[in-house]
Amino acid sequence: MTHDLPILSLIGVDRSSAVRELPALHAVAIRLRDDGFDDHVIAVALEIDDAQVPTLLQIANRKLENLTALDVFGPPRRRRSPTKPTRQ
Repeated sequence: MTHDLPILSLIGVDRSSAVRELPALHAVAIRLRDDGFDDHVIAVALEIDDAQVPTLLQIANRKLENLTALDVFGPPRRRRSPTKPTRQ
């Protein structure tokens, strides 16, 4: 017997649902990479420069991580940026 329930990540929403929540450009890039395509093919498909693909995928993966990292205490905590020294 099979169930049509989504497979959940350890904590948060399932990955395929999270990919659908990403901006279209990021979602397509993630799907193409998941299907094994290299940077050049992704660049051609998205009509961007090959050099932009690594950064695009890095941003897309961070957004995906945030969507799949929700926990019972609410949304993921943002990383704190280094504190700037205060003037005295």
